[in-house]
Amino acid sequence: MITPQAIFSQTKDGLDIILRYYPQAEVGVKRKNAKFRIRSEQDDPSPSAILSHYNGIWRVTDFGSGEKAMDAIGIAMKEENCDFPTAIKLLCEQHGIIDEEGKVTAKLEPKIKQRPAKADEEEGTTFITKESFTVAELQTIFSRSIWSYLSRLKYVAGDEPGDELATRNAITICKKYRFFSLESYTIVKNRKATIISSTELFPIFLFNEGDWQKIYKPREREAQHRFFSIGKKPEHYVFGLEQCQRRLDDLQKNDTPGDSAEEEPENGSRETQLPEIIICTGGSDALNVAAMGYSVVWFNSETVDPKSIPFYKFRKMAERVYNLPDLDGTGRKKAHELALEHLDLFTAYLPDELGNRRDLKGKVCKDARDYFNYYSTEDFKNLLSMALPYRFWDEEPKRTRDGKIIKKFGRIQAEYKPNNRRLYNFLARSGFGKLPMPNTKDGEILIHLLGNVVHKIDYKHIRRYIEGFLESRHATEDLFNAFYRSDQVGNNSLENIKPVSLDFQDFGRDYQYLFFANEVWKVTADGIEVIKHEKCDRIVWADKVIPHRVKKLDPMFTIGLDEKTGLHTIDIQKKDCLFFRYLINTSRVYWKKELEEKLPEHSHQFQADYLANHQWSVDGPLLSEQERADQAQHLINKMASLGYLLHRYKDPATAYCVWAMDYNMQNSGQSYGGTGKSLAYDNLKRLIRQDYHNGRNDRLFDNQFIFARVTKHTDFLFFDDAYEYFNFKFLFSIITGSMDCVAKGVDGWVLSNEESPKICITSNFPPRDTDSATQRRLWFTTFSDYYHKNPNGEYKEERDPKSEFGKSLFTDFTPEEWNWCLNFYAQCIQVWLKFGKVDTPGETVKQNTYRNKMGASFHAWADVFFSEENGRLNAYVQKIYAHEVYKRDYDGKISPQLFKDKLRYWCLYNDYTLDPVELQNEKQKRIMVKVYKQEFRQGQWVKSDKQETVEHIYIQTPGVELTQAGLVRDGNGLSPIDPKEAIGF
Repeated sequence: MITPQAIFSQTKDGLDIILRYYPQAEVGVKRKNAKFRIRSEQDDPSPSAILSHYNGIWRVTDFGSGEKAMDAIGIAMKEENCDFPTAIKLLCEQHGIIDEEGKVTAKLEPKIKQRPAKADEEEGTTFITKESFTVAELQTIFSRSIWSYLSRLKYVAGDEPGDELATRNAITICKKYRFFSLESYTIVKNRKATIISSTELFPIFLFNEGDWQKIYKPREREAQHRFFSIGKKPEHYVFGLEQCQRRLDDLQKNDTPGDSAEEEPENGSRETQLPEIIICTGGSDALNVAAMGYSVVWFNSETVDPKSIPFYKFRKMAERVYNLPDLDGTGRKKAHELALEHLDLFTAYLPDELGNRRDLKGKVCKDARDYFNYYSTEDFKNLLSMALPYRFWDEEPKRTRDGKIIKKFGRIQAEYKPNNRRLYNFLARSGFGKLPMPNTKDGEILIHLLGNVVHKIDYKHIRRYIEGFLESRHATEDLFNAFYRSDQVGNNSLENIKPVSLDFQDFGRDYQYLFFANEVWKVTADGIEVIKHEKCDRIVWADKVIPHRVKKLDPMFTIGLDEKTGLHTIDIQKKDCLFFRYLINTSRVYWKKELEEKLPEHSHQFQADYLANHQWSVDGPLLSEQERADQAQHLINKMASLGYLLHRYKDPATAYCVWAMDYNMQNSGQSYGGTGKSLAYDNLKRLIRQDYHNGRNDRLFDNQFIFARVTKHTDFLFFDDAYEYFNFKFLFSIITGSMDCVAKGVDGWVLSNEESPKICITSNFPPRDTDSATQRRLWFTTFSDYYHKNPNGEYKEERDPKSEFGKSLFTDFTPEEWNWCLNFYAQCIQVWLKFGKVDTPGETVKQNTYRNKMGASFHAWADVFFSEENGRLNAYVQKIYAHEVYKRDYDGKISPQLFKDKLRYWCLYNDYTLDPVELQNEKQKRIMVKVYKQEFRQGQWVKSDKQETVEHIYIQTPGVELTQAGLVRDGNGLSPIDPKEAIGF
C-alpha cells in the first residue's frame, strides 16, 4: 500500500510534484515568501501564492483564492480534476514511487492479453463499449472549470449541484457527439487476437462515426499511439458537422425570420443562422467547448489543408466561425495559414500565460482542455469576444443620398474603409511588431518575424507588405485606393503596432544552435542534430543566419587526453578545410627547427617528400615527441577558444577573455604581428554579431559611448591589435559581472552577465598586469610566426596564407570550402563543450608577459649586471647600488619600487628566486643587513665610514644554496666575503 508519506519522502517532501505543476514556484525555493501566480493573470493580477515548508512537507498557499494551503497531493487532485485515490495512483505512476515491499508501483497502461483468434473472428478490429461512464472517466475528459459548469447546468427544483448533476449533463454531451467509454477493443491479425482493455486509471474512449471509429487513449504516453482508427476513414471528414446541421434545422423550424436591415429589400429576409461554429483542434477540446452550449466541429488532424476545409459551408450556417487553435508553434502556424485562406474566420487565441503551466506528464499546457483547468467559462466568453478575422477593412454597399444601394452592371458597388483594430491584429499575426532596443532614440525598433527569422524594418516595409497582400488577393481598384488615400497606414497610425517580446535564446549550458540558409544545427558535445527551419522552435536575427548552404560532414578530428602528461591529443582524419589547415600551421611553434634546421640536413628528394606529406601538420617526425605534443596542444587551444566564442552561453565561473598574441616575442616593447591572429578571430563576424574596436586607440576607454552599439543581441566584443598599454582592467566587470552601456540621447542600460557579450583581444603584446585577478579572466592563445613578413631578412623567405592556399581565406571560398569551414566551426564548439578551457603548453605566455613588463632596456641591463662572472648572482647586492647604476645608465626617473618590480619580472623570466624568504625580516619582509653602505662619490662607488642597516637584493638561482657573498662588512676594503662561505642556518 502506498501512503502519502511514501510519496512525499520520494519526491523531496512533495517539491518535485509541485514544481512539475507550477514551475514558476521555484522562486519560492530560492527566496522565502517569494510570490508567484498559479491562477490566470486576470484572476490574480498581483501574484499572491507562496511556497512554504513546514511539518516536513512543501505546501502552496494562494492567498488571493481563499483556499487553504495545498500539499502536492492536493495540487494533483485540483489540477487533474480527480479524487484522492486517483491522485495517489497517478502520482505513483508518474514519479515511480516504491511501495513498502520495494516494488515500483504499476504504470499507467491498459491490460493487454493475447490469444489465438477464434474461428468466427475476422481480421480487423472490434470493440466493446461500456453501458455508461464513471465520474473518473468523465473527469478525464472534462476540465475543472467545465465540470464545475456542468455541476450547475440545468439546475431545477429537486436537483443538487454537484457531481451527480455534472455526470448527467456530461453524458448528454457525450451521447450527442457519439462518444463512448470502451471496455476493450480487440485486434485480430495473422490469426492472433490482442485484447486491449481499459482500467480505472487508463480509460479508453471511442468516437463512433458509423462506418469508421476513432479510439482515444488520453493517458497514453506515446503521442503516436494515443489515437487509433477503425474502418475506412473518409477523406476530409468533419466531426460535429452533422450535429451543427441538426441544431440549425431545429432553429430554422422554430424561428420566424424577420427582415434584414443589412440587405436590400428586394433580396428578401435573412435566413436564420447558428450564432457560431467553433473549430476545435481535437475531440476532447470540442467536448469541453460544446458543454458550454457552443456548436463545434473538428477534423481528424490539426494539420488539415486549409483549402480542404468547408469554410463557406460553415459561414452559411453560422453568423460567425471561430478557430480555437492550440498554443504551441504548430497550432499558431496552422491557425495563421487558415486565417490567411479564409479572411472572415475569427481566430480565438489561448493566452500565452497558459504555456507557463505543465500537466502531470510534465508537458506544456497548450489546448482548450488545458485552458479550462485554469480559466473560467466566463473567461472563455471574453476570449471569443476578443477574436478577430484577418480581413482588415470594412466593406459596405455604396448608397445614394436617400439610402438606396448603388449597382453597376448588375453588381452592388462597395465602399471600403481600413479597419484599424483588425489591421493592427493582422500585422501582429503576420509577424510585425515593436521590439525593445535600449540603444535607439525611441527605445524600440520595428521588426518582422518571418518563420523563425527576425528582420529589422521601417514603416515603408509594412506598407509594401499590405500592398503585396492586397495584390495576392486580387483586390479591386477601389480597395487599393481606399488604402492609398487613407492616413490609417501612415507612420502615425502604424505607431499603434503591438510591442512584442521575443526569446532569442538559441543556446544553453550544453548546446548551441547555428542557423544556415538551408537548415539549422543543434550542436552538443556528443553530436550535431540537423533541423529543418520550419521545425525549429528557436528565433534568430536575419543577420545571424549564415548565408551558406551546408551539409553535415563526418568529424575531421578526434581529441583525447594523455593522462601521463595532462596534455590533450589530436588525431586528424581530414584536412580538407582550408581554415583548419591555416590553424594547424599557426600552431607550428617549432617550424623553424623543423623546416630550416633539421630538414636541410636531408636529401633534396627527402625534403620534397617531407614538405608534400607534412605541409599542414603539427606532428612532423623531425620534431621530438614533446615538441609534437606542444604543437598539438597549441592547435586544440585555438580550436577550443573559437568554440567558446561561438557558444553564446555565459557562466561567470567559466567566463574568459580570449587574448591572442604571438608565440615568438624576442624583445619587449617591440610590435611584431603578421602571424594571423586577427584573421582567425575577426572572421567570427560572419557567424555571430560582433562589436569591433580598434585596440591601437590609446583613448579608447575615454569614450563614454564606447558600448553604444552593444545590446543583449551582441555576441562578442572584438578589440583588434591592442597596443602595449591596453587597459584590460576596464573590461573586468564585463567578463564576470554586468555591463553598463550608454548611447547619445538615450538613457543608459545595464546588461546582466548572461546578456553581456564575450570578449576577444588580439595583440602583439602580452597584458601588462600579471595579478591573479587578471590571469583568471584570460584565456591565452598564441600564434607561431609560420606566416610572416621578412623586411629585415631574419627569415629565409616570406610566407602568407594567400600564397600558400592560392586564394584569400573566406572571401574567395567556394560553396564546398565554406561547407568544410562551417562544419569545422561546429566541431570547434563541440571541443569547447566537451573539454572546456584548453591552455597553451609550457610557459610561453608568461615569458612574454614577464619580458613585456620588465622592458627591453632593463632586460638587457639585468642580463649583464646580474651574472655569476661579476659575483652578483647568489650574493647580496645593496639595493641602492643596483638602483642607482640603472638610473645613471638608462632611466634617471625610475622609482625604487618600479625598479624592484622590474627586477621581480626579470627573476620570474629566468626562473630565479628574488629575496628568498629565509633572508627576509619578519616585519618588513625585506632583506635588511648592517653593513658599510655603498655610496657614489666623485664619480666612483666607495664605502661609507660607518656601518648602517641597508636593504639588500639577493637573487638565488635554482639548486644553489644561500651564501653570505657580497656582504660589505670589511672596513679596510671592498673585497667581498668568499662567495662559497655558507650562511649557516
